[in-house]
Amino acid sequence: MKAVPSLTSNHKTEIGPKARITYHATVLSGVKVGEHGMLGSMGVASKNVDPFTVAAGIPAKPVKVKTIAPEEVRKAMQKQ
Repeated sequence: MKAVPSLTSNHKTEIGPKARITYHATVLSGVKVGEHGMLGSMGVASKNVDPFTVAAGIPAKPVKVKTIAPEEVRKAMQKQ
């Protein structure tokens, strides 16, 4: 009998230090929410949320960089 490949995989999901997942938000398998990252209410994080970034919507997209973010993070967000 031939071995059947697994149809499921186990992806590591990470919630960074001081990150916030708000009311009814969902972080999908394998997604990382960075340090001080935030996922807004009812948002669905299907891709990584960068550190110090607020993401919202379905699928979640960056909407703001927190004021406590280091200068280089704020400049990187402004270029996008």
